[in-house]
Amino acid sequence: MFAQRHKSKVDEAQGDISQKAPAREPGTVNNERKKPGIYYGWVIVGVIMLAGFTQSAGTFNVLGVFMSPITDEFSWNRSTFAGAIGIGSILGGLISPLIGPLVDRYGSRWALVISFAIMGLAFVLMAWMTTLWQFYALQVIGRMLNIGVVAVATSVIIPKWFVERRGRAVSTGMIGVWLGATITPLYVQALISQWSWRVGAAAVGLSLWVVSMAPAALFLRRQPEDMGLLPDGRSPEEESDGSPGSRPPPPDEISITLNQARRTQAFYLLTLAMSTGWFVRTGVILHLISFLIDRGLSPSTAAMVMSLNAASSIAGTIVFGQLVDRFSIRKVMAANFVVLAIIVYWMNSVDAIPIALAWAVVWGVTQGGFTSMQQIIYANYFGRRYLGSIQGTARGIQTIAQASGPLAAAAVFDASGGYFGIIVAYSVALMISAVAVFLSRKPQPLNQETA
Repeated sequence: MFAQRHKSKVDEAQGDISQKAPAREPGTVNNERKKPGIYYGWVIVGVIMLAGFTQSAGTFNVLGVFMSPITDEFSWNRSTFAGAIGIGSILGGLISPLIGPLVDRYGSRWALVISFAIMGLAFVLMAWMTTLWQFYALQVIGRMLNIGVVAVATSVIIPKWFVERRGRAVSTGMIGVWLGATITPLYVQALISQWSWRVGAAAVGLSLWVVSMAPAALFLRRQPEDMGLLPDGRSPEEESDGSPGSRPPPPDEISITLNQARRTQAFYLLTLAMSTGWFVRTGVILHLISFLIDRGLSPSTAAMVMSLNAASSIAGTIVFGQLVDRFSIRKVMAANFVVLAIIVYWMNSVDAIPIALAWAVVWGVTQGGFTSMQQIIYANYFGRRYLGSIQGTARGIQTIAQASGPLAAAAVFDASGGYFGIIVAYSVALMISAVAVFLSRKPQPLNQETA
């Protein structure tokens, strides 16, 4: 009896002690696991979404809205308008191989802040331009920064923060681009209809400063290791140590340098596939509104089709982001290019509003997958560490094709008065992309000493 009473008192005392949780003495180790908060990588995804929203102002979705009113006011042909954008794209391609290594080393933060500041100023100054040289100076500078700096810097940030969830994270970040491409043409077209294209240009410039430049300056960081974290929300304390509830280590990831990548077949096949893909995409997007107007649609309806195309790209980005986390990105992307080739050829039959709307939805879903998968496949094939250098070099080559696509369409239109010939060429180019990406294979890890 005495032993039982003594045991019950000891148990009560131990219960009181466990409930009071006394303070630890200095130097003792806390082995309790802290409940993780929101992984900062998702903050990065949010910033990239905002950056993409206004970055779309410098893409063909929005520039296409400006083409008809500007060329009409100044009596320029479409080749003249596309020429400024083409020159800026080529110059952006020339500087992108230089920007990539800087992004790997120093991060994307200030590269994006400075670029958004200058791009915003270029659009604001467009509101007062009166001569061709002013248009060329502003558009060349803005387009060069968009292609050579912003496109490279934004494409490598999220893949550096995620490995296992890369598809989901990249596709989420890409939503900002498509939201911008959906909303911006609508409000720009409304401003043009209500006032003028000059008011629309000034509004675009202000949005670049407020929506993209400020968040990038405040919140962007280079990579999770700089904050004591690991990709996908892991911290060093959470790595698997064999204890119950600990997370298994992430899968081994290759880390291939730029010089090593250049010695792989995959680098050239992927770059060929992406280059021909962008040759088509930029040509279609820049000329889409003018193409639809030529087919009898009103400018406001054409802008609505452009916005529907961009809105549908959100669904495509999400769907394909999920697919590549589960299936072979090589096969998914090859199929995507085949479908794109069919859809582009379908443009020859777009001559009424219902057909145009249906085309916009299918094109948007499919090309939304293409643009997001480009970021993912380079990271999956070559790793995170030198991704900026590799993406910068690849994009330098791609921008030549990217600039050529709209110029080729403008030249065909000016020569023949229509787009049929270039649409056929675009379809063939996309089939080339499908074959190239299907033949590519993920490189095996190489000896870093051979870099």
